[in-house]
Amino acid sequence: MIKILTEGGREHGFGHIIRCLTLANYCLENDLEYQFYVDGDESAHKIIKQHNGTLVDWKRDCFIKENINHEDTVFVDSYYLTLEHYEIIRKRAEKLLIVDDLYRLPYDGYTIVNPNFCADLLLSDDSKNIYLYGEKYILLRNEFVGKKNNVLNKEVKRVLITFGGSDILDLTPRVITYLRNLSSEITIEVVIGFGYTNLAKIKRVSNVRVNLHYNISANEMAKLMYEVDFGICAAGQTVNEMLKIGCPGCFIKVIDNQQLNIDYFNKSNRGLIFYEDDLSNIKEMFKFEVRNSLKQELNKIKNDSSGAHELYKYIEVGKSGK
Repeated sequence: MIKILTEGGREHGFGHIIRCLTLANYCLENDLEYQFYVDGDESAHKIIKQHNGTLVDWKRDCFIKENINHEDTVFVDSYYLTLEHYEIIRKRAEKLLIVDDLYRLPYDGYTIVNPNFCADLLLSDDSKNIYLYGEKYILLRNEFVGKKNNVLNKEVKRVLITFGGSDILDLTPRVITYLRNLSSEITIEVVIGFGYTNLAKIKRVSNVRVNLHYNISANEMAKLMYEVDFGICAAGQTVNEMLKIGCPGCFIKVIDNQQLNIDYFNKSNRGLIFYEDDLSNIKEMFKFEVRNSLKQELNKIKNDSSGAHELYKYIEVGKSGK
C-alpha cells in the first residue's frame, strides 16, 4: 500500500497538501491502494475530505508503529519531521521517499524527492542518497497537465491574484488597489483560499471589475492561469503550476522556505519578483516586451505529464529489482 504523510493548514500554508493531493489522485485514478494522512487544522480538512484524506497527528511514534508496515511505500512531505522519525519509518516500510525542497537534514541512504524547478540550485556531489529532482518530478495536478497559456495581448486585459490557501502577509487588498491605480480597464481575478482572514478588506477595495473566486477547484484555477495575461502569486507550489502552464508571473516570497524559488527567478528569465514593501515590478508586467520575453522562455517548458507517474515508475522498478 502507498501511504502519504504530510502537513499544512492556515498557519503554515497548503503547498505540501496540494502536491500530495497529486499523489493521492494518481493512486485513485490508477486503482492503487493508498492512505492519505495530514497533520493540520480544520482548514486543511476542508481540502482533503474530498480526497479520502484523514486529519491526524501522524508524527507520533505510536501512530507510525501502528500504521506503517513492511508492505508499505511511504511518501513523507514535511518541514518538521526529525531524522529519528524518518529512521523509524524506513525500518518499518518497504520503501520510503522523502519529499524535501531544502535537503534540510543530514540524510544518509535515503531517497529524496525535490519536485521543483529550483532543485538544481541545491545539487551537490553527495553520493549518500538517491535524488529525484527537478522538472521531471514536479507534482502537477492533472488539471494543469497539457495546458499552455497562449495569451499575449498588446494591452493587459486580465490579471490573476493568488497568494495560496492563506494570505499571511495581507497582500491581496494592497495588490488590488495597486492594480486599480495602474489601470481602470483591466479585470482582476482574485482567488480566495480556505485560510483567508482578510476577506472584509478585500471586498472594501474591490469593484465590478474585481472577480472574487472562493476555494476554487484545480480545474477552475488552471482555467484562470490559462486565460489571463499574467499572474501575481506567492512563490510556493503555485510557481510550478504557473511555469508549467506558461503563464507569465510576478512572484513574492511570503515565507522563508520560498527563497529558493526567488533565487531561481533571479537566475532565469521565467518570472519577475516583487517585495512586501515594493510592488513596482508588478507595473513592469504591463509592458508587452516584458511579457513577450517571459513567454518565449516559458514556451520551452514541457507540460505533457505529471511527476506522480515518474515517481510511481521509480517505485515499481525498485520492486522488480531492475
